[in-house]
Amino acid sequence: MMTDAQTQDGRVFKWLTFEPYTRKDGTETELSFWESACAVCGAPFTVATPRTGASKAFGRKHCDTHKLNKQEASALWSKAGEDAKAMKGVAND
Repeated sequence: MMTDAQTQDGRVFKWLTFEPYTRKDGTETELSFWESACAVCGAPFTVATPRTGASKAFGRKHCDTHKLNKQEASALWSKAGEDAKAMKGVAND
C-alpha cells in the first residue's frame, strides 16, 4: 500500500489509487494517481506517475486554473536566469 509523499519544499501528495495503463508500444503497466493542493487557491489537482521509478509530476504546484502556460513559464525562467546573473555580479563586487 502506498503512503503520502512529501516534496523537499514541504508540499504533500496523497496517494489515491493505481490504474492500468497501456503504453504506446502496447505493453501494459500501472500508473499511480496522487492528489495535492494548488499553491495559489488550495484547490485539489491530481498527477499521474509510473508505479515505480522517478517522476517530474511531483514538481507540479498549481491546479489547471493557475497552471502557467509555456510562454508564462518561459518568461519566469528567463527572469530567474537574469536575476541569478545579476546576483552573481553583486557577489563578485
